[in-house]
Amino acid sequence: MACGLAVVTGASRGLGRELALALAKEGYDLVVSARMSGSLETVRQEIVALNRPCLLWPGDLTGNRGRELRIFLESNPVDVLVNNAAAPPQLKCLTELTGSDYQRTFSLNLYVPYRLMQAAIKGMLPRKSGVIVNICSLAGRRAIRQVPLYCASKFALRGLTETVAQELENTGIRCFSVSPGGMQTQMRENIFHDASQQQNPAFVAQVVVDAITGRIPVPQGSDIVIRGGPVHHGIAGTVDRDSHGAWARRGGMRCRACGIATTQFLSLGQQPLPNRFLTEAELVEPEPRYPLDLHFCHGCSLVQLGTVVPPEDLFSEYLFASSTSPLTRAHFTGLAAHLKKKFHIDSDSKVVDIASNDGILLQAWRDLGVAAIGVEPAANLCGLAWAKGLGTLNEFFTRETVGKIGPESAHLVTAINVFAHVPEIKEFAENVRRLLRPDGVFVAEVQYLRDTITGLSFDNVYFEHVFYWTLTSLERVLASAGLHVIDAERVDTHGGSLRVYANTGEEYWSTAPARIKFEEEEMGLDRLETYLDFAKKVEGVRCQLPELLRRLRADGKVIAGYGAPAKATTLTTFCGIGPEDIPYIVDDSPLKQGLFTPGSHIRIVGPEVLLANKPDYLLLFAWNYAQAIIAKTRHLGAQYILPVPPRIVAE
Repeated sequence: MACGLAVVTGASRGLGRELALALAKEGYDLVVSARMSGSLETVRQEIVALNRPCLLWPGDLTGNRGRELRIFLESNPVDVLVNNAAAPPQLKCLTELTGSDYQRTFSLNLYVPYRLMQAAIKGMLPRKSGVIVNICSLAGRRAIRQVPLYCASKFALRGLTETVAQELENTGIRCFSVSPGGMQTQMRENIFHDASQQQNPAFVAQVVVDAITGRIPVPQGSDIVIRGGPVHHGIAGTVDRDSHGAWARRGGMRCRACGIATTQFLSLGQQPLPNRFLTEAELVEPEPRYPLDLHFCHGCSLVQLGTVVPPEDLFSEYLFASSTSPLTRAHFTGLAAHLKKKFHIDSDSKVVDIASNDGILLQAWRDLGVAAIGVEPAANLCGLAWAKGLGTLNEFFTRETVGKIGPESAHLVTAINVFAHVPEIKEFAENVRRLLRPDGVFVAEVQYLRDTITGLSFDNVYFEHVFYWTLTSLERVLASAGLHVIDAERVDTHGGSLRVYANTGEEYWSTAPARIKFEEEEMGLDRLETYLDFAKKVEGVRCQLPELLRRLRADGKVIAGYGAPAKATTLTTFCGIGPEDIPYIVDDSPLKQGLFTPGSHIRIVGPEVLLANKPDYLLLFAWNYAQAIIAKTRHLGAQYILPVPPRIVAE
């Protein structure tokens, strides 16, 4: 009994042939189309040998044969349409291409699939079922030099797929695309001469058929990316094939920036809220915990949390006051001076700082003669700013906030270490644009994912940080809100950060953004494999750090912690470190002293305790301030432990 009727274009060889054979093995009757009638007849014979009927449809689909096939699709019960036919890439620079090159490429790679989809949908709608698959390419996800028309046509086909898929929601018709990497095909050999090093088209075809049949769950409008090997991945989520040939999918969460499905690559377990420090009485009460997982978006490469805690639970009362750190004060003082000079800010300029904390940047602006406006949701931090006479609105940054300050009135808007914290990031960016004057500038500083990966600083992952940015992913989100990156630079705060400048224009002010994005691509920050490798190294720390602490304790050594930032909560909870390993943690903030860390319940004390209880080792949870901590504790004669990756340093 047949599974249904499938139509495959470009079926005479390569991937098209393998798709037709795989569908026939699955039990489908076939209609196969290609320009090469001789090779197509060979495919028909192979399908018939599998006891499946096969109808040949030879000819050029950009002409009359294409019109005839559209009529067939509308009037026959077609269950599957696979648009595989494509014009091969032409190795030409843009200036070498002709109008006929454009017509040939876009006619076959975009116009034909578009018209066949139209016809197939008309035939499928009355039956409320069907599957449409468009074969795209990695060239439709990232630019490849010397094939501009091919890349553009595949980008367009992927966009068409996503758009049509949205139209088909709740119709019973499934629509998705597939973007394979290089394959062992004659077309590849003719153009690039490296086909033997590429993936097997039969493997790719089986992935596609497994998606068609539902063995791989594929969200509507997804793009399955296949780069070869036993693991393939894509917008539909990572899919692994086990030794028994079974498929198991991970992921499925939609990206908060672009709406495409994601893949989870790291789990740090059930974690408490990182800055909800406890009193001694609260230690016996239940402590809320949530899964702390990282996901990778295959659409825009944005890394993000799988679970988002409501901002009201995180920021209404906040125990991190920026001004308690001399190094942080120095950073903000320098930032204000830098921005004043770079953008000619004066006493008449309207400057707005979003998430202004205790007014650390507002104070720096006031020292320069500029009365900046702060926006801060934490009431206790607003109180600290108000006590200094710093103008601060106690609220989250919303469209209503823009109305209070004045639409299109700000010369400069800053968001320092806040762009990662906002779940509704597109709305946030749109409100920034609404606040800026036409000649205004937006400046954001974010922890840089590149440095997180190279430094293995997974402890920077916690619930306040919803997003983990590269310049590539950040630029896309800003552009969607009408903001354009004009400059970017790396800064050394928080173990490595990125400072980005944007406005409502469209011209770069420097070559730095292009260079940084190129470096990100070279490092593989747009590929899931990079993050899976990172996750393996993180699991290593989970074993290595507790083992180091227990070995030192077995030798009779006393270990204390220094710094109770949010990253300490992630680290201690993930690694299972508690008061039996570290009896206390020193923190310079009076707001935290006398409390206990979330999850691990380690007592937080002031620096004076170190004199009465000198430790042999100090575990630097605030490792991004290591030099400053070492300088002021050198007199203790202790050694220091840097936690990520775990190592002992004398100074």
